[in-house]
Amino acid sequence: MFRNVTLKCLTEIAGVSVSQYEEQFVNLFTLTMMQLKQMLPLNTNIRLAYANGKDDEQNFIQNLSLFLCTFLKEHGQLIEKRLNLRETLMEALHYMLLVSEVEETEIFKICLEYWNHLAAELYRERSQHFDVPPRRQLYLPVLSKVRLLMVSRMAKPEEVLVVENDQGEVVREFMKDTDSINLYKNMRETL
Repeated sequence: MFRNVTLKCLTEIAGVSVSQYEEQFVNLFTLTMMQLKQMLPLNTNIRLAYANGKDDEQNFIQNLSLFLCTFLKEHGQLIEKRLNLRETLMEALHYMLLVSEVEETEIFKICLEYWNHLAAELYRERSQHFDVPPRRQLYLPVLSKVRLLMVSRMAKPEEVLVVENDQGEVVREFMKDTDSINLYKNMRETL
């Protein structure tokens, strides 16, 4: 099957931002989501599918996370503005949530990059006359699920040991696990 190569190609295309091709990006997203729902129904337990899947299937889930993250970061607002595509956008976000649950750190980091981007965008948005800006209102159901996911997957913060040094002084010793610390900081920022 060519689905992995196809998804990689679509991810490359999604990473391009050219305003004159907005309609083509909308079509690309719509058709990809239609195809995705046929191959991987919305009720699929993606975490379990990944855990029990062969390399090809695991790569597909990773490529899916890359595609959704890239497309939604670059063109999410374009899709969001079209009322007829709101349901499709919510389905894409549902897939992102499902993929975020996969017990694979690299895939989680890809998803975290998008969730962090979305949270930062919504945070920067100023409320004029509304208690909750309309755009934030759109994402509220998804964001509450993301929050639960982040809390359940929260990486441990920097570890500090209190030890006695050679001179008999009590000092703090910091344990270095840079990858884990960076993941923790990104998750904290997203929350």
